[in-house]
Amino acid sequence: MKKIFASLLTLALGLTSVAAYGAGYKSVVITKDDNTTLAITMEDDLTSEVRDGEFVLQCSKGSLAWPVSEVKKFTFSAELGESFEEHLLAGVDTPVADAVVLVNNLDNVTMENLPADTQVMLVNVAGQVLHNAVVTGHHSVSLSGLSTGVYVLTYGNKSLKIAVAK
Repeated sequence: MKKIFASLLTLALGLTSVAAYGAGYKSVVITKDDNTTLAITMEDDLTSEVRDGEFVLQCSKGSLAWPVSEVKKFTFSAELGESFEEHLLAGVDTPVADAVVLVNNLDNVTMENLPADTQVMLVNVAGQVLHNAVVTGHHSVSLSGLSTGVYVLTYGNKSLKIAVAK
């Protein structure tokens, strides 16, 4: 009980702007309960809060969240961390469905083990088809030229929502 209270008290301090507490610092370092750490480079508009049982870092590029029960503490560092965008994509687990493996990184989404003649399509929210191919096995879809926004990647009869933040 004492550990939970201490964690909640530490996280409650995050309700104010991280930038205000982090003056002169370059990154937020989150220590998880398994003692792994994540160093995230601070953005000018970065804020933190505890919401719906999650510790949330948010800025104009998006938000990152961890269950409060998994966050041991957060501190600040004068060293640069990984970019906010890297953590946005790192927070997405690599999905595996029907033996198709998706690998996400900042520049593209790669699909492996696609069945023969699988249609792969990337569509924006306006319904414009940005990528359309019929492939077998391995295929990559570039995300590098996309504007900030939400896109739908369809492969066969599966769909995946992709949020791009720049």
